[in-house]
Amino acid sequence: MVKMLVLVRHGDAEGRGPAGDIGRRLTDEGRSALEAAYPEAFKPLRDATSLALWASPAIRAMQTAAVIADALGLGEDDINVRNSLYEQDQEEFLAELAQASEEIIVAVGHVPFMRHVAHYLAGLDGGFSKGEVRAIGFEGDGLTGGRVLWTVEP
Repeated sequence: MVKMLVLVRHGDAEGRGPAGDIGRRLTDEGRSALEAAYPEAFKPLRDATSLALWASPAIRAMQTAAVIADALGLGEDDINVRNSLYEQDQEEFLAELAQASEEIIVAVGHVPFMRHVAHYLAGLDGGFSKGEVRAIGFEGDGLTGGRVLWTVEP
């Protein structure tokens, strides 16, 4: 049962090119900002025994997830691709969370989806910067009573 959801917006990405939206990569500066911020940002989760790392299949989200995996001491093969994060399908994403057996889910996706999920689960309003991390904790059963535990902006 999920006790903490860590929402992450992908880092700064290049503009659209021949590969289309899904093929957009992180810029060098975007990757560097994540590599500088994430080791400290994810340090509290490094020893977690019940954690899953989910990411949108978009290249920029997968690259962001790879930086997170490194910060957590995981391999890139530990990244679980979730189409709901790219398709911004809140109903499907929440169903996946409800079925998750892990206590901590780190989910890398896009806006406006990350803003909507943060608002729905914890009443958070406002922007969601590129590379931003928002940890939401839950008490009791299910995804109710969400409250912000910490945030990081690279």
